[in-house]
Amino acid sequence: MTREWIRLSRIIGLALLLPGACTFATDSLNGDDDAAVAFTPVTRLSLESLRAGAPVELLFSVPDSVQWKRIRQDRRMGDNGYIVFGASKGGRELVPFNTLSLDVAVSDGRGPLSLQPAEGAPYGYGGTLDVGLRFHPLPGEEIQVRLTARRPELLPNGQLIIEPYWSGAVKDYLVGASLDFDMRPIVIRITQLAFVLLAVAIAGFLAEENKLLR
Repeated sequence: MTREWIRLSRIIGLALLLPGACTFATDSLNGDDDAAVAFTPVTRLSLESLRAGAPVELLFSVPDSVQWKRIRQDRRMGDNGYIVFGASKGGRELVPFNTLSLDVAVSDGRGPLSLQPAEGAPYGYGGTLDVGLRFHPLPGEEIQVRLTARRPELLPNGQLIIEPYWSGAVKDYLVGASLDFDMRPIVIRITQLAFVLLAVAIAGFLAEENKLLR
């Protein structure tokens, strides 16, 4: 084996290791499955169901599965709590939340939870800066949401949605995470080839060194 071939094998092997280093050094989501779970609403409630004026109570458990822990620990997703907002019926347009005139109370087993105006539209929605209310429960908690319409006769057609709060800033990351997951089998094969070339280069180098010592 010539020195040129040894040198070429080493260079190609090192170059082929780069895709693997970039892929597996990233703490990304586990493909489309995690993304689908992260964006599944807790509930979609027709605003018509609030027109009677009586309070409506909803109960749900904040998930604390291995999958959800992975999502929350992802440094670009994190734990952003939940959001309550109104949207057009069957559409992706937000209804200005203050126009709904809703009293919203959220509590867990320890008492009321703080509600704050959401800083931006949830992922996939748009149309207004008056988005909705955000709250931040702990994983594993049982949550009660109490909704009361102050002016039920003025409620528009549409839906009230409660879902994990993700801003539009995660869009590019989700696309990248999905592509990253899909490419992993290919990257694994490239990495295996890289190690083979490096092993060949090392073996050739040692053989050349032995010849010189003789």
